[in-house]
Amino acid sequence: MRFRAIVSLQRWTRPPTAPKIHARRTEDTLTLAATLRLRELPLIASHTPLMLGLSAVIEDATGALSYWALKHAPGRPDFHHAEAFALTLPAIETWPSS
Repeated sequence: MRFRAIVSLQRWTRPPTAPKIHARRTEDTLTLAATLRLRELPLIASHTPLMLGLSAVIEDATGALSYWALKHAPGRPDFHHAEAFALTLPAIETWPSS
């Protein structure tokens, strides 16, 4: 799983739980929902706004790829570029108690 590969590159004492991803498909839509445990991500701190980049690479039935994102940085698709993180979520003021 790619998520595990990325997590293994981080210097964390305990890798975070893999995101829970739910998909629902109808005749003409695909709805995805992802749940992350923010408290398990060491770079997420309370009182800090969260920058989010949503992106997808879609392969159609012919094998053609299309690249989708909230915002594309100039040039070739680069979902890690700072400009791709286009959605700011409010800061979590305090972590709820466990």
